[in-house]
Amino acid sequence: MSMDEEVEVTVGDVRYVLIPNQYNFIPAGSFKGDDPTPLLVYLTAPGDTISKPALCKFRADLDRDDVFQPSFCCNIVYYGSEEDDLQIEPDALEELAAWQTKTQTFVTGNSAVKLPSTLLVLSRPLDGARISVKDNIDIAGHKTTLCNRAWIDLYPAKTENAACVQVLLDAGAVIVCKVKLQAMIMREEPLECVEFTAPFNPRVDGYQVPSGSSHGSAAGIGSYDWLDFSIGSDTNGSGRKPASYNGCFSIRPSTGIMNTDGVIGQFPWVSSNFIPETPIKVLYPLDYLPTPNPAQTRLID
Repeated sequence: MSMDEEVEVTVGDVRYVLIPNQYNFIPAGSFKGDDPTPLLVYLTAPGDTISKPALCKFRADLDRDDVFQPSFCCNIVYYGSEEDDLQIEPDALEELAAWQTKTQTFVTGNSAVKLPSTLLVLSRPLDGARISVKDNIDIAGHKTTLCNRAWIDLYPAKTENAACVQVLLDAGAVIVCKVKLQAMIMREEPLECVEFTAPFNPRVDGYQVPSGSSHGSAAGIGSYDWLDFSIGSDTNGSGRKPASYNGCFSIRPSTGIMNTDGVIGQFPWVSSNFIPETPIKVLYPLDYLPTPNPAQTRLID
């Protein structure tokens, strides 16, 4: 099978997309046939002992990953050591037999191989977390479209990530996609969308609008269990309203707390990092406060 382009395969009852990569650390001829073969990669170093407890811990971590399925266990690749440099305990062989493992392959090389799974070494706060990004927020190598074709034609791809995106990437998050917004970050009901259709609201009967402008962020969270977080923007409810419409939660940090470099906002004086020369006042509505509920009043105060 040619791998010059993306290929869709089915393992069990789950479909996967195989993305071409010029780098292949599996020796030619390791597996029979030309069709894609499911396998698991087990990272090793010379002198390691492969035991049943080690394999069970490895498998327990994999079982938490929604991409993994037991069919992958039919072929195990020990990456990082030759066979003579590893000690495989008899109980490990029994465990692999219970997994219905058919082949074991040993590959030398640098064990810092990049794997497609999101379940890597969980050492950073967001390692493996899948996020989507509203398309008014810059991602290096991609255009920020604002869901507007003229804007797409006018501006080139970005060379840097937005500051908020970079913080999440540094913490281990994985960007899976960019999502739609109401065009030019303006109010646009689904029937008013001209250049790009509005996302589908997954709640109830399917006729409820997704609200906006961060409707793609909220609709994605409401629709897909495998999507952990989405970055949107909120000037006057653009994140909070879609969250309530699509059955999820939204957090809007106070204006000026976050670095908004790389984020296109509707009102710069609200979306910027600070409000220059603006006095800060706290408005306390005496006709409403204090409330009849003392506990609520304490929280407000």
